[in-house]
Amino acid sequence: MNSRQLFALARVNLRYLNPQVTDRLRKKGKSGRKLTQSIINQYLFSGAIFIFVYAATMFAIDYSKMPGFFTYYCALFAVLGFSQGISGIYNIFFESRDLVDYLPLPFRQFEIFLSKILVVAITIIPFMLPLLVLNFLTGLRSGVNLFLNLICSLFSFLLMSGYVFVLSSFVVFLLTRLKFFQTHKKALTSVMLFLTMAVVLLSVFWMNSQTTSVQTSTTGFSDRPALKFLLPFYMVVHAPFSVQGLLSLAGIILVLALGLLFLRVLIVPRIFDQMIALSTPGERLTRKHKANQNLRQILFGYNFRLIQNPNLIMQVFSSSLMMPLIFFVSFAFTGHFSLAGLSSRYFGVFFVSGFILSFLIVNQASFAANIISLDRENFDYVKALPLSQRIYLGEKFTFAVLLQIALTLIVGITGILIFKAPLLHGISLLIGMLLSTFILSLHFFARDYRLLLTNWTSITQLFARGAGTLGQVLLLMGTMLIGVIIVVLYALASTIFLPLWSHFLVVAVIFGAGGVYLVWNWKRFWDQLES
Repeated sequence: MNSRQLFALARVNLRYLNPQVTDRLRKKGKSGRKLTQSIINQYLFSGAIFIFVYAATMFAIDYSKMPGFFTYYCALFAVLGFSQGISGIYNIFFESRDLVDYLPLPFRQFEIFLSKILVVAITIIPFMLPLLVLNFLTGLRSGVNLFLNLICSLFSFLLMSGYVFVLSSFVVFLLTRLKFFQTHKKALTSVMLFLTMAVVLLSVFWMNSQTTSVQTSTTGFSDRPALKFLLPFYMVVHAPFSVQGLLSLAGIILVLALGLLFLRVLIVPRIFDQMIALSTPGERLTRKHKANQNLRQILFGYNFRLIQNPNLIMQVFSSSLMMPLIFFVSFAFTGHFSLAGLSSRYFGVFFVSGFILSFLIVNQASFAANIISLDRENFDYVKALPLSQRIYLGEKFTFAVLLQIALTLIVGITGILIFKAPLLHGISLLIGMLLSTFILSLHFFARDYRLLLTNWTSITQLFARGAGTLGQVLLLMGTMLIGVIIVVLYALASTIFLPLWSHFLVVAVIFGAGGVYLVWNWKRFWDQLES
């Protein structure tokens, strides 16, 4: 294998993963190795943020005495990595349109396979980096030498990442080899991705329910039942030179080596055939002509077909809905938290909470933020038609905002029912969420037009526009941190000294600021469109 060719391919795939970020870095004078390093640094910084967020909670537990919690966190982040791996592998291998570029070049299939896997690893590892902190803290509390602990922690992390990539690869590549999948790839891709998300959610709920059973059956803080299939990873960092630690390490390496060997023998030799098979038309779609439809109905049907991309739906779900739903449903499984008797003086707090919560649902990975770019080349075709741009984009925005409102209501009503919020507080929460959803949808819709990308090859390219993956992570983490601080301080102030009339003033100020933004956005965006 030619290492220079391999890394050259990896650099090309990495730059095409987010063309806009690559172009922006080139305009800053970055090229060659500096350009590649700058792109990688963005993902490393994203991983550093994940480490910072989760490390703060991990320091509270002595994992050297808590193998159950160690295996719990291993499983949690491995499942998250698995879900990202499934979508990443499918997008980079089968949804991209770069196969034709490789065919005339003197690259072996194994080199192309490895180069794409390296890019998948770079995009997924930030989600799994908290495992590195977990390994290090476990070894540190176990009294392992600092230098040796660093080596064992890193090695164990790489082995766990290898298992996640191998398992993700087997699921995607073996499934896509099925003739039935190639014939009905769109429907089965949807099923595959949604089953992956279901596995993630069910795994989190199951592990949380296990924690509850331990805590309620004992007094004080105690460990939870260990996941036995992950105990070898615990022994590698807890007692690396013990007999059990060495046997665990040998077993982990042996199983991973067998998995890589099967991947090399069963998958790689047929990778081009699979990519070609999935790039050719499979099932034929017969669309029924509907007579007597007006323009609004035609455009609604067109936009509805645009969002039926299974990768888009899965990414929107994982980036916008999964976090608040996991938080809400985890309370339903593990806690008894009721707001039924809460005083009416807190309705303003619920309004602000709903307004902030929508920032987690409507973001650069939402439907409203990508609905224009989903047109691909059709957008240029529509611009050539004798159709008002304002009317066309207005119908598209109406469709997107109604879709976002429906998703917001699902999250909001779920939270109200789980926390048993009083009617007044529930209505206040929903009003805040709906106001924020409309404003954010308008903001991201205009952003989509400003950063329009019609030649994208992977749906992740749309989500990484603007500030890129780093900006998406910073926005998410910043929203969560600042939002929690605001809500907590507002709730404390409401309890201690704020009078009832001040809550009406807060709501009025937020509505007024929202109105000012809407007027400004209308003049800056809608008035500039051709009527």
